[in-house]
Amino acid sequence: MPIDLVCSGCQNKLRVGDQNAGKRVRCPKCQAVVEVPADAWYLKTPDGEDYGPVPRTELDEWFNEGRITAECQLLREGSDQWQWASAVYSQLGQSSSPAESTPSPGAFNPVGPGPAETPKFDFGAGKSPATVVAPTNAGAAAASTSQFSFGSTPATGAAVAPGGSSPGGFAFDAGGPVVGSSAGGDFRQRTYPAAMTAQTMYRVFGWAALVVGLLATVGVIFMTLPMLAMSDGALGMIGALLTMLFGVFWVVLYTAISVITLWFLADAIRMLMDIQSNTHRSSHALQQLQQHFRSDEK
Repeated sequence: MPIDLVCSGCQNKLRVGDQNAGKRVRCPKCQAVVEVPADAWYLKTPDGEDYGPVPRTELDEWFNEGRITAECQLLREGSDQWQWASAVYSQLGQSSSPAESTPSPGAFNPVGPGPAETPKFDFGAGKSPATVVAPTNAGAAAASTSQFSFGSTPATGAAVAPGGSSPGGFAFDAGGPVVGSSAGGDFRQRTYPAAMTAQTMYRVFGWAALVVGLLATVGVIFMTLPMLAMSDGALGMIGALLTMLFGVFWVVLYTAISVITLWFLADAIRMLMDIQSNTHRSSHALQQLQQHFRSDEK
């Protein structure tokens, strides 16, 4: 597969073979030396976890050891499109998929299929990119029979345990669909530490603004009380009272605006995180559906 790059000297677009990955080539137009980026790949397992980047040689080793299945997806660094592993390794298109081992309707077992023993692989520590936020949940990993062990602990996040099985080999749970006759890829909630911190800070600032506003209101009242005590006649007392009410009004107004604005920002951040989480959940469900239909077509 060729590698596309741009010459830093003349901005000429170049295309070199993947055998030159990690090497230096010379631009035929301006004779400048251009470094070819290393051939790095990312792997997405059927349960939605990403691993990489790793060089193509190591990816080939994973494939030769049976760690890459037809349900996995691959992404080459510099590309924005995931592709099925069978598009890179044509041997996977000829191999049987887990869906093919599902009993036919004529041989349906009402008790349901028993848990299949799946070998666990170790992809080595340090192969998970910084953007991966799916956790390794001990309880969920024990319940699933189609997961791999990659030897590294991704970032912290809330995991949703897979749901029960169904005779048709497809089931839904709170985290999305589950593909397979016993258990499938479970949805793992994404977390956004920076957004959660900002939400907490806006909440705290809102309460702080409320406390400061109350103290300022009390201060305005105490500052105008001597004016009421020293006022002569009804006009003086009315003037002092109007001054106190005017000051209290503006303090309360600014306090209300500040508190409402800060709490609104906190709720807006929460709603954005919910939207992003629901989008990720829908994407996960769609991906599982595509894998299920793809397995049925085989």
